[in-house]
Amino acid sequence: MYPGLYIAASGMLAEQIRHDQIANDLANAATPGYKRDRTAQREFGEVLLANRLNGAAIGGQSTAVQVDAVETDFSPKPSRDTGEPLDFAITGEGFFSVRTAQGVRYTRNGQFTVSPQRLLVTAQGDPVLGRGGRTVRVAADGRVDPRGLDVVRLENPRKQGDSLVSGTPAGGAGTGQVRAGALEASGSDAARSMVDMIASLRAFEAGQRVIHTIDETLAKSAARPSPAVPRNRRGPGGVAAPTVPAALSKEETQPCSSSPGSRAEKIMLGDDVVVHVTEIVGNSVRIGIQAPRSLPVDRKEIWDAVRQENEAAAKAAPDALAAPARPAV
Repeated sequence: MYPGLYIAASGMLAEQIRHDQIANDLANAATPGYKRDRTAQREFGEVLLANRLNGAAIGGQSTAVQVDAVETDFSPKPSRDTGEPLDFAITGEGFFSVRTAQGVRYTRNGQFTVSPQRLLVTAQGDPVLGRGGRTVRVAADGRVDPRGLDVVRLENPRKQGDSLVSGTPAGGAGTGQVRAGALEASGSDAARSMVDMIASLRAFEAGQRVIHTIDETLAKSAARPSPAVPRNRRGPGGVAAPTVPAALSKEETQPCSSSPGSRAEKIMLGDDVVVHVTEIVGNSVRIGIQAPRSLPVDRKEIWDAVRQENEAAAKAAPDALAAPARPAV
């Protein structure tokens, strides 16, 4: 199998993961507090190429690539005023605490709302926690004191979906300050995401073209026709004598006791040696031996195989003559 197929396929798989990541960033370009991702790729390894004749080093060749990690940029982004009393933004480091069905999670998306129980909740209906881990109630005028919201600093934060993050709370409170009537901007830039998506798509298409080219080359090699037999190369009895390929290393002639018109035209000896019967004169057979120059050829083994093939063909010839084909009516 061609290694180029594996290299191109691994690149396409890596670009597919990167394309999905960029599409997610693009879809959240307007989500408050969203943090963009970045796909890091690395090579499986390199193969050192060298000249087999003189041993001189040619250079390295990469074997394949894979996605090493998907990293998230959690750096704070600028906030914008909205004028909504239940919109909150953290200026600086830290996360809001939220109670979910899976436990306490954290978010930078401060676009909250009020529940029927007058509790401050997220868009998914999860209660927002204040200081001391208590839920936050919304006053009768529809406002919440931003100083009552808990801001937590996390170690090793990881995305969980729906703008939620998991992680280990660090000692002490977060250093960020909560602003009411504002939202943090998304960390994804739509224009940059579109440019990255186009680049990823072109890299994916390049891998497709490589695989298509290799596939066409293999198909042409498999469908290559055998060389035609010229009309003037005819043996006794009108049997065509195959043309000797130019790559034949040597031609030899020895007598064979078999019938001239019943010999085999091509004999395979293993995967590397091919014997072509090129001419028959009386009981003598001329053959061409096609083999790699570095491969030692056993002449006796070759001629024994030629005689066996001719003897088998000679035994089958009388049966074929005794039962001629019936003409069509």
